[in-house]
Amino acid sequence: MLHSGHNEIDGVPVEVVRKRIRRINIRVAADGTVCLSVPKWWATLRQGEDFLREKWRWVQKTRAEVLARPAATRAPVTEAELEALRTLLGELNAMWAARVGEDGVSWKIRRVKSLWGCCHWRDRYITYNAELAHAPRDLVEYVVAHEYTHFAVHNHGPKFRALMDERLPGWQTLRRRLNRREWGETRQNAHLAQTPASRQTFGLEDIQPPCAAPEPVAAPTVAPPASRVPAAPAAQAGAKGRKLTFVQTEFWE
Repeated sequence: MLHSGHNEIDGVPVEVVRKRIRRINIRVAADGTVCLSVPKWWATLRQGEDFLREKWRWVQKTRAEVLARPAATRAPVTEAELEALRTLLGELNAMWAARVGEDGVSWKIRRVKSLWGCCHWRDRYITYNAELAHAPRDLVEYVVAHEYTHFAVHNHGPKFRALMDERLPGWQTLRRRLNRREWGETRQNAHLAQTPASRQTFGLEDIQPPCAAPEPVAAPTVAPPASRVPAAPAAQAGAKGRKLTFVQTEFWE
């Protein structure tokens, strides 16, 4: 039986934490540690362990891929790069909001460890990882397309993947490139005019106003890899009649 904190399964380190989250999550850290997050109020550690064991083949496969990757070297994001990213995200958010018909969406940039983007569909805003300042335009656009698709589909199931195929053919390749940070020296600000350093302090949430509908534009180019692996099927109901849903994701730290 797993317990909160450090555990081992077949010699693999497993860290178990209870969080105020809606779904059971499995992540694989760069050092090979498996991170299991279990909803604090309406799921049990037994349910988390059962899900982990059910997905153990996926865990082993993903862990092998993560450990085979070269160590990521991360340059700090400068104020000039951050300002360039704001400019690019302003353009891409406006374009995708118009393309998919999602009005009144706000966005912000934060320093985030494990996700490239996060769609808060109930509150209609998106959070983007500041490290996207190092990614080329097509990978940044992928993240934008990915998050806007979550306004229509709130998980990573078959409907989400089908809609991404329709909106952005080739998105799986972009996801792989992004997760592996395959951009070398080709950074998005290399083809963006450098703007003056932001007056805002890097690391603040920097909420942007809702996107205004732009003039009609051509279909965008392909974009970057998704921050998560497709969601697993819904599981048994938890306490208070809540329906537990599980998702397995990949961690980039």
